[in-house]
Amino acid sequence: MKIAHYTKVARWEYLPAELPALLVPIFLTFTSIADIPIITYMEGVAVFALLYFSGFIINASTDIDVDKKCKTYVAYAAESMGIGTLRLLTLLQVIAAFLLSLHLAYITGNIYLPVLVAIGIFFGIGYSVKPFHFKVRGTLHVIALLLSAFMLPFIFLYSILTTNITPEMYMVIVGFSFAHYGIALTNQTADYLEDKEGGMCTPAVRWGLLPTIRFALIMMFAGLFVLLLGLGFWASSRAEVIGLEPKIAVLILACAVGLGYSVPIRGLYKMKLIAMGDDKIEDKMKKIKALMNYPRWQASGILGLVIATGSIFTLAILYPQVVPPATLQEEVAIVVEKVVYDNGFATISFNVSERCDMVVIEAFWGGDLYARKEIYDVVGSVSACVKIKDENTTEIRILGYKKGAVVASEIVKSKHDIYIKGVSSKIYYKGIDKRANLTISLYNAYEFKSSGEVKVVVQSYSHKSCIDSVSIYADSMEPGNTYTIHADVDLPETGDCCVIVSLFKDNKLVESTEIV
Repeated sequence: MKIAHYTKVARWEYLPAELPALLVPIFLTFTSIADIPIITYMEGVAVFALLYFSGFIINASTDIDVDKKCKTYVAYAAESMGIGTLRLLTLLQVIAAFLLSLHLAYITGNIYLPVLVAIGIFFGIGYSVKPFHFKVRGTLHVIALLLSAFMLPFIFLYSILTTNITPEMYMVIVGFSFAHYGIALTNQTADYLEDKEGGMCTPAVRWGLLPTIRFALIMMFAGLFVLLLGLGFWASSRAEVIGLEPKIAVLILACAVGLGYSVPIRGLYKMKLIAMGDDKIEDKMKKIKALMNYPRWQASGILGLVIATGSIFTLAILYPQVVPPATLQEEVAIVVEKVVYDNGFATISFNVSERCDMVVIEAFWGGDLYARKEIYDVVGSVSACVKIKDENTTEIRILGYKKGAVVASEIVKSKHDIYIKGVSSKIYYKGIDKRANLTISLYNAYEFKSSGEVKVVVQSYSHKSCIDSVSIYADSMEPGNTYTIHADVDLPETGDCCVIVSLFKDNKLVESTEIV
C-alpha cells in the first residue's frame, strides 16, 4: 500500500510523457550507438528521477488542503504516508541525487554537474516550501518552474554526454523549456477556483484566468520558434552526416515537431476561447477541466521532438559520414588536458584554440577503428566521451576540421606500445605426443629502437606444474602493423591444462593471456 501511495504523491502518471524525452539529448549528441555511454547516462537519469519525484512529493506534502478539493487521490496518499515520511523521503532522495552527481562529475570530468543539481534542488524544493514558496510569487513562479522542471534537467543530461553545448543546443534547450512551461502553466489553471478559495496566489489567481492562458500561449509559441530555429541549425550541421540536403532535414524536423505540438496548441487555444466566453467562472472551469489533458499534451509535444531528432539520429547510423581525405594543414592547436577511463569509455578533456566546424574523436585498437564520435562547432574547452577496448591498448586520435580539411590533430597514445591482439590454438598429435599449435597476433603501435627487444613466452601448465616452455624473439617490426608468431608446446595426455602467453619488451612483462 505504501508503494501505491508513493506512486500517487510522486505523480507517476506523468512518467509516460516524460520518459521519451530522455532520448532527445542522446539523439542530439551522437551519430553512433557504440559511442553512447549508457551506464553513465543511466546514472544521470537516476539523478533526474530522484529530483523529479522529490519535487512532486514535497509539493504533495504542502498542498494537502488544496488537493483535497481537486486531487483527492494525491491528498489521500499524502495523508496516509504522513508529512514526516514525505519530508524524510524528499531529503533522502535529494541527498542521493547530489551524491550521484558528484560521482558523475568525477567520471566525466565535468565539475558543473553538482552545481546544476544544487540549483535545481533550490528551485525545485523552494517552489513548494516556505519561506521561498515560489509557486505563489508571480514572476518567481516562472523562473523556478522553468528552471527546475525543464531547463536545468535538460542541460544536466546533455552535459553528461558532452561539455560542448553549442549555441544551437542552447536554443533547443531554451525553446523546449519555454514551450513546456506554457503547457504546465495551463495545467495549473485547472485548479483556479480551489487555489483561490484556499488563498494560494498561483499565477492564475494572481494574474487572472484569461491573462494566464494568454501568457501560456505566448510562452508556447515563443518556445516553439526558438526550438525550431535551434533544431534547424542542428539539422543543417548534420546534413553531411546523413547525406541529405539541409532543407530536407529541416523539413523533416519541422513536420514532426509541428505535428507533435499541434495537440497542446489546439488545447490551449480552446481554453482561451472558453476563458473569453460569457459563462460563469464555475461553468468555465468545468469546461476547462473537461478539456484539460496535461499528460497527453506534454507527451504529444515530446513525441514530436523525439521523432524529429530520432529520425536524424537513425539516418546518421544507417548512412555514416565518410570524411574525405585531406592534407593536414595545422592551423589550430588541440591540447589534451585530461583523460579519464571508466567502464569501457574514455572521457577526454581538451582545448581547441580556434573554432572548428567539426572535431572527430576516433578510438583505435590493433590498428582498426573501434569507435568514433563527432562534435560540431567546437572551440575552447571541451569534454567528450568515446568507447574504448581498454585503457592500455586503445589509441585515441582527435582531428579538427574546417571546410572538410584537417586543420589540427592530437593523439593520446595507448599505454602499451606493443600488445597481444589475439591468440588462437589448435591441438594436434606428433606421434603419441599431444601438442598445441598457437597463432599469436602482435600489434606494434609505435616504432622500436632495434630488433630483438620483443619476446613472447608460451608455457603450458597442468596442475600448476609447467610442462613445456617456448621463447620466441620477434624480428624488427614496423610501426602500425600486426605480426603473427607461431609456437608449439607439449600438452598432458589427459586432464585439464592451460597455456599462458606472455609478452615481454626489454625483459619487462607487458601483458599475458591464458587459454584453458
